Amino acid sequence: DPFESGVDVDGLLHTATNNHGGTLGGITSGMPIYFRVCIKAASSIGMEQVTADFDGHTQTLAVKGRHDPCVLPRAPPLVESMAAIVTMDMLLRQRSRGRPIHTLSTAVKRNREN
Repeated sequence: DPFESGVDVDGLLHTATNNHGGTLGGITSGMPIYFRVCIKAASSIGMEQVTADFDGHTQTLAVKGRHDPCVLPRAPPLVESMAAIVTMDMLLRQRSRGRPIHTLSTAVKRNREN
């Protein structure tokens, strides 16, 4: 994606498109971050398995038929939450090292002052 300057309302350097999803080589480009998630269906194991019950007695567990749950309705809140946690973790790591955290609002403010 080629970089452009002064095209958006803030006059900041940005890319012409966001085909890269907001990151270039693991570094954010200032564009919105997008990513895709693939989820494999949880499958039932058809083999007999030796396990223990809550009292500690040995039991045999056998699944007959297919009992694959659909986890898709639970996925979006989980993925969004984990993305937020990882993003915040990276921001806190950056701050703990004494490095400044540059946000769009500080960049816009700095750009308007110049």
